[in-house]
Amino acid sequence: MPEDGWKKFHTRELKELKDEIKPQIKAAVKMAVTEALVAMQVALDKIQKGPTFTCILTGYVVTPSIHLSFTKYNFGPCFIYSAGMTPCKRTLIITNKQEQAVGCTDISIIQNLRLSFLREVKYLYLCRFQSLLIKSNFIRIQNQENCSSQIQMVELNSRYKLVTTSGPDAPIAGQHWAALNPAAADRHAAERREDLPLRELRCNFEYSSIEVANQKNKVVNLKAPRIGQVVKKVVPIINRSSAPLTFSLIVNPNQLLLQNQKVLSISPSKSIKLDANGGTCDVVVTFSPLFRIPQFAEEVMMECTGVSKPLFVIRGSGQGIEIILDQDCIAFGAVVLRSEVTRLIMLQNVGDIGVRFKWDIEMFKPHYSITPVEGYISPGMDVSLEVAFHPDKIHADIRLENVQCFIEESKPLQLYLTGSCVAATAMKEVINFSCQVRTSQVHGIVLVNRTNQLWNLKPLIEGEYWTGPKNIIIQPHQQNQTYEITYRPLSMPMDGKKHQGSVFFPLPDGTGLLYMLIGVAEPPKAVAIINREVPCKIPHTVLLSINNWLPKLQRFRATIDQVKPERLESTTTLKGLDYIEVPGSSRRDYRISFFTYKEAVISVKVTFRNEVTQEYLYYIVNIKSVSPGLHGTIELVAPVRQSTTGTVIVENPLTIPTVFIMDCKLSDISLPTQLIVPPQAKGLLNFEYQPLKVGEVTGRLTLSSNELGVYHYDLILKGKTAGFEKPLHFRTTFGTSQTLNAKFMNHSRQKIEFSCKVDSLEFLVDKTIMASPASPGGSEVGVEIVYEPHRLGESRTILNIISSVAGDYNIPLYGVCLPAKPQGPYSIRAGSNASIPFKNIFPYPTSFSFQVDNPLFICKPSDTLRGKKSHTVVVSFEGTSNISKYPVTGKLLISCPQSSGNGRVMSWTYYLRGITPEK
Repeated sequence: MPEDGWKKFHTRELKELKDEIKPQIKAAVKMAVTEALVAMQVALDKIQKGPTFTCILTGYVVTPSIHLSFTKYNFGPCFIYSAGMTPCKRTLIITNKQEQAVGCTDISIIQNLRLSFLREVKYLYLCRFQSLLIKSNFIRIQNQENCSSQIQMVELNSRYKLVTTSGPDAPIAGQHWAALNPAAADRHAAERREDLPLRELRCNFEYSSIEVANQKNKVVNLKAPRIGQVVKKVVPIINRSSAPLTFSLIVNPNQLLLQNQKVLSISPSKSIKLDANGGTCDVVVTFSPLFRIPQFAEEVMMECTGVSKPLFVIRGSGQGIEIILDQDCIAFGAVVLRSEVTRLIMLQNVGDIGVRFKWDIEMFKPHYSITPVEGYISPGMDVSLEVAFHPDKIHADIRLENVQCFIEESKPLQLYLTGSCVAATAMKEVINFSCQVRTSQVHGIVLVNRTNQLWNLKPLIEGEYWTGPKNIIIQPHQQNQTYEITYRPLSMPMDGKKHQGSVFFPLPDGTGLLYMLIGVAEPPKAVAIINREVPCKIPHTVLLSINNWLPKLQRFRATIDQVKPERLESTTTLKGLDYIEVPGSSRRDYRISFFTYKEAVISVKVTFRNEVTQEYLYYIVNIKSVSPGLHGTIELVAPVRQSTTGTVIVENPLTIPTVFIMDCKLSDISLPTQLIVPPQAKGLLNFEYQPLKVGEVTGRLTLSSNELGVYHYDLILKGKTAGFEKPLHFRTTFGTSQTLNAKFMNHSRQKIEFSCKVDSLEFLVDKTIMASPASPGGSEVGVEIVYEPHRLGESRTILNIISSVAGDYNIPLYGVCLPAKPQGPYSIRAGSNASIPFKNIFPYPTSFSFQVDNPLFICKPSDTLRGKKSHTVVVSFEGTSNISKYPVTGKLLISCPQSSGNGRVMSWTYYLRGITPEK
């Protein structure tokens, strides 16, 4: 090849080298050969102030004969590379099948998409029949802006392995190939770039997409189970990648308690393989705390091809019980007998669950106690416990060990208590009491607190009959604080003995004050004096309240002693039960039945005695029996002057006959003066009611007996109208009158005056009549009535006979007036006259006319007559000159012109006869 051609070639291929060589120093020039050349000349002619050197390189070119194990390969879907991920691998074997060795000057990975990369490697020399193994890895490198291609040559059993790694920033799909360029035999082969057959590689890069099927399961809440409880949660996961994926789930808890597989586990625990595009699997998270575990949050990691990725988070806590005492040993020291010393300890709940606690109270007895004995303690809560030491006997060492406090669903706590008890010294002052049994007396004891602490003392009283407040509070440095103690004896000591007792004040420092008590119980007074005023003949009950002062049942014998009078009459009873039982500390009523027939005043003493203890109580009962009031009401109804009968039944419970005296102030009542009732029999009293007046009257019927007292009955008497008496009929002629006697029965027992009244002027009656007292059956009384009609026809009226005592009588009067009949004849001698009587029947002055039909008779033609007065009409007869043996006759007609208004003229006719005596 001409020298110009080499220069031109090297000018094209070699880079300009610049360097500085110091004196006496050697320098090496390195040249990179990019193609296999036959010959090459390099001139170093730019050495300043130095010679020019020329280097000649010689060689030859052969046509390579290289065989590839495959020319195409599809990796399929591949996941984008992350640190630690194992790439997808495939081995490519390159074999030199010619006799000469061959060199590859260029191995590159070319991408046929948007990017292309080239990396130069050292000269690869293949000996005769030598092969080269190329392992191609397709991976995705995350978080890189530029893609890179790495080629690494590894010698393996006289073969070579070419490892290729590559990764874009985002998932890509397409063909990737590798080309091997052997050394060209000549410049033309090099210029033609006669490469080995194309090696085509395919892959699809994407992210691995394993996630929970439901986003709500990104955080799995295991809540807070209690120790021993098991909580399981199922979390479905899904492979949304286009490639199948094999992975395992790993959880590495930070808390040591969670690292136990029995506490927190995940299944399946082995590797999981999910199909591409939707393969699912249920992951079961099991949580069963064995201890109390605080709130935690742990990530469940998916580990695939050496890469870990968080899948979901587990949250929860293990609730546990943890109860502690701030101190488990208390030393009380020396305490006076019956005194008390308290200490406070704290029970603390440092766990998560509220629990109940209960002390074994029986282990504390009898010297110790604790409050509260049981209760509930919430998480984070402190309960103050008061432990009291109150020894009941003298002892140098009073010790309790392993006193247990039982905790719900947990181990019990234990407490240790120690103390000693010493005797108390009595005060010199003795307090004396004296009162009646079952009454009370109060004395005060002055207590002084000279310390600077508040005292809340709880006195201890010995003696069943002394009581006092359960506690007394004394302020610091307070003087004269008085404690009142009450003595209430419930029994009287026999043989003159006295009740004895004591009161002890335990002080907070373990000492105490002891006072002796002496009491005297005197006999009791009456519980009460009961006064009752009750009516006779009515049963009455007196209730006596019996109070049992003892806490046990008592049986009392009841006795009734007569105080006044000395003996009860046979008609009076007063009795009760002989015994009564009263339950302890309660009351019961004792009934006394009282009954008497007559008025009396009774006083008794009722005693209730316990025949065993001889204790007793008593009442004074005063009973005054008064008039019983009414025994009944009797109502009788009858028309006036007619009788009806009433009945009263009385009973004689005595064994002797009883005489009842009757008394009633009502005049309308007729009854016997007395009634005799046989012994133990009933008597029947009949009385009669005969009203004299219309109306209602009330009164009282009294039956009195010396033995049975008085019986009162109210009487309600109603008199109704009796109607009319027997009517009286009159019949007379006009101008005349008729007199009849009207009779009625008078039942009044006294002399009375009746007033008479009639509404018609045609009937005349006296205004008053007198009546003598009537006999028991009644007396008949008569009254004259004159009927003098003023007109023709019938007349009717009522005669009213009225008395304020005897009542009213109504007698109907019926009158019939007939025309006047002629009267006469009246004989008149000649020359003389005759007087004819005539009465003006009208009640007022009336003019009458007088007419005679014979002129021989002469009278006054008219005259005015006073009403109801009688007059004489003088008629004279003059006689005749002819003497005849026959008398002369005529008529006198008296008429009343005023009566013409009634339709007819009233007239009276009188016959006249004139007699002429013979000479």
